[in-house]
Amino acid sequence: VLKGEVTHQEKVSDKNGRRYISVTINDGSGIIYANLFSGRQAKLYDEIKSIKNKSRCRIVGKVREVKNVDEGFNSIDITKIEIIQEPTVRQADKKEQAKKLNSILTQIENIGYKKLIKDVMSDIDINQFYIVPASERHYVYQGGLVDHIVRTAKIASAIIDTYDGKLNLDKDFMLTAILLFRVGKTKTLSFENGTTKVTEDGELFEDSLVTLDIVKKCLDTNDEISDYNKKLLLHVIAASKNKSVYGAVTIPKTNWKNANGTSITTDNGTGTTNVAT
Repeated sequence: VLKGEVTHQEKVSDKNGRRYISVTINDGSGIIYANLFSGRQAKLYDEIKSIKNKSRCRIVGKVREVKNVDEGFNSIDITKIEIIQEPTVRQADKKEQAKKLNSILTQIENIGYKKLIKDVMSDIDINQFYIVPASERHYVYQGGLVDHIVRTAKIASAIIDTYDGKLNLDKDFMLTAILLFRVGKTKTLSFENGTTKVTEDGELFEDSLVTLDIVKKCLDTNDEISDYNKKLLLHVIAASKNKSVYGAVTIPKTNWKNANGTSITTDNGTGTTNVAT
């Protein structure tokens, strides 16, 4: 069962030439494609064709995994669809989000990283930071970006705490990277009247590039972070989308060896600490 807003529908054909209706549904956390092949339940086929964009629907169906060259995704084969009357615009609670962000910040002890985060947040449009969604495809609602950052930080913290004592992970570095890795979205996306729009900067540049520009400018005036860690932080941001097809500026160098032949680590001032990119 899926509830969401219809954002697009069209008649398409599969690789075998079979015609079907594909309906794009946004449930607030992302989009999914709901499909119905022609010839199956003619009445239902007509009902779907009559549904207008921005209608709020409840869909019952069977989830099907679809695979292509770049990535796999799930779609739904529709068995029932109905229009429902519910609010279409989801909005996060800014005060609650601020509390969650602060709970992450309090876990960071490194003075240099604290200064960097403060400088970056002062440099960006903080109102936009709390308004824009994470993307056009997931966390697509007001405040979605912050919710995405908080969730990612919670997962990272849980992993780090689970392996505490087993792996020497740099928690301060990882949480800092997570807090900053999508701040460029404040310049590449806008959110008005429940609609996500790509800005002029977003049309011209990948948001990771915009993020790198913002963070690098603040790193240039930060004497508390070593040059090596500055480079590593920029690399993590540049590689955070994993593959170029997803918008990564570079490929993650998880198994990269530096000039000394040692694996990727951060320099915590007392030696080295492992970090996963």
